[in-house]
Amino acid sequence: MLTRRETAGIIYGLFRLLRLKTDGIDYMDTSRKGFAKSFFAAVFVFPIYLLQISFIYEKQSIDFDNLNFLILHLVSYIIGWTLWPVIMIYLVRKIDAEKCFFRYVVSYNWLRLLENIVIIPILISFMAQNSNFIILCGVVVSLFFVFYEWFITKTALKTTPAVAASIVFLNILVHALFNDIVSAMS
Repeated sequence: MLTRRETAGIIYGLFRLLRLKTDGIDYMDTSRKGFAKSFFAAVFVFPIYLLQISFIYEKQSIDFDNLNFLILHLVSYIIGWTLWPVIMIYLVRKIDAEKCFFRYVVSYNWLRLLENIVIIPILISFMAQNSNFIILCGVVVSLFFVFYEWFITKTALKTTPAVAASIVFLNILVHALFNDIVSAMS
């Protein structure tokens, strides 16, 4: 579990990164142990995710009690949090940034926690009441986090803006494809 000191470092580090301060990552534990602990972000987001899928499938009249449905989404949730870091193992080798892998994944995972805290309520609001304003909010917030993912990628991997943009684009593509596969299986 995370200590108070580690939690404070994560919060302050994210705050610094949101202010475009490259030293924000330095406040996070980017060791092997910190890498493992960064996946606690997935644990914190999971209840929000369950709420989100319950809204989605309630609107589509799918039986939420269906065991297959729950297993599919539990497995897809785990894969969703681990797929990109596994792909990054290969990519950091290709861009000669292997030493920065933990820095990247730690900051990426904690940014995903923040992103989910902000965006999931917008998605739930959209599902409850489909309005153009909520759609606009969702698009703006998504673009905001795409920018910060680019900034974190560039900073953590110590790479060029173009390489960071390519990595972010590939991440978006991989997750969109993965989500389409899961949706087709539901």
